[in-house]
Amino acid sequence: MKFEQFIYRILFTGFLSVASASLSLAAETRTWKSADGRSIEAEMAEDQGEAVVLKRGDGPIVTVRLDQLSELDRKWVIEQRGAAALEAGSIPSIKPLLGEPGKLLIHETFSTKELPSQTSVAHGFWTIEEGCLKGVEDLSEEHSAIFSIGPDTGDATIELRFQCVGKEAVFELGFNRADGTGHMLRIRPTPQTLTVFKEKPKNDPNASFGLVAKEDFETKPDEWHTLLVEVRGEKVAVQIDGKVAAEGSHPGMVNRKAPYRFVVDGDHVLIDDVKIWASEAE
Repeated sequence: MKFEQFIYRILFTGFLSVASASLSLAAETRTWKSADGRSIEAEMAEDQGEAVVLKRGDGPIVTVRLDQLSELDRKWVIEQRGAAALEAGSIPSIKPLLGEPGKLLIHETFSTKELPSQTSVAHGFWTIEEGCLKGVEDLSEEHSAIFSIGPDTGDATIELRFQCVGKEAVFELGFNRADGTGHMLRIRPTPQTLTVFKEKPKNDPNASFGLVAKEDFETKPDEWHTLLVEVRGEKVAVQIDGKVAAEGSHPGMVNRKAPYRFVVDGDHVLIDDVKIWASEAE
């Protein structure tokens, strides 16, 4: 992973939340060099932010400021912090395009058989199987399977992993207007394209329905993909697997949003590792 990406991870996550975690990743003896060329064999016993505490095998402990270390060692320390933050799930695995996320509101890994709190089922069959959320249409309803997760929110960021099982499976991520006037936004990854479109509110027949963004991209069935969606005011940015980005804006996006909705048609879809962050200002 590029050094700049690790810099992003540190800037976008609180140091105290990852400093202790970084120690478990960094508890190895290595050669440390100072900026003036001196070296020592030691492991990092503590990360204090502006300094590190190094412990030699025979017991002596020394505290060294980061600016006293070589450039290579400074990069290594930052990489350990970034890896710890990613492992803790406190930051997105894909670098956001619209700015840093705020507080992590939900991190759901579907580790129990019961559906988690802050979720609801509107249509279809939704179960947890082998640590994943599984969504299947109920054909008798003649309606897409719909699952909602999270609180009402304003601007937010959501990241999740999904797999469309079978060539006929279709997955959408969207949310409604919090005032109950219907759908606001849908994100639809297909085997050919990634499409983002805004829907009209129920109470305003003159409102516009519009394509917000569209990019060519092959979302392969029976494979896991990572989806990152950011909403900031009128703007929305969508990325899949860090390889494609669809960005756009629409004035109707500024309304407060209801919980995120997972929509499934055709064959079933698996969903896992759902994270939702408030915006920085929330």
